[in-house]
Amino acid sequence: MNTIHWAFIARHAVWILGLAIVLAVWSYADWQAHSRQIRRRVLLVTPLVLSPLCAGWALFCIGMALVSGSTWQSVAWSVVGLLLAGQAVWYWRADTKRSLDRRSQAELGSRRSGRPVAVWGEKDHDVTTDEYSGGRSAADRGRLGSAA
Repeated sequence: MNTIHWAFIARHAVWILGLAIVLAVWSYADWQAHSRQIRRRVLLVTPLVLSPLCAGWALFCIGMALVSGSTWQSVAWSVVGLLLAGQAVWYWRADTKRSLDRRSQAELGSRRSGRPVAVWGEKDHDVTTDEYSGGRSAADRGRLGSAA
């Protein structure tokens, strides 16, 4: 009776998990682009999507390094995987900083005007207002033109 080689399964599970994450992120970005009626490439360049995408590719590369046959292949996959992991962290920090900046600007705007200010990107774009729009929604500003 043969035994299951758990180390073999674990090494291969890493790169499979990485590809599953990449597929999930791609699918989610495709769905978001379709539901918002924007191009997919617009979403694919945002840190919110790039961070998990790079993390998935990093897991794939690390998994490939674990199952590689030769030393030079393991080193090459590891280097690429570590670079992608660093890129994922960089995108995550950029997105975190951007969202904190938007929230602090919204809080500052609500203190100045005495009414709540919606943060761009956290709600639907059609209902977003800011203190400089005179209280009109983005849809109203589009219908009335920029001169109104």
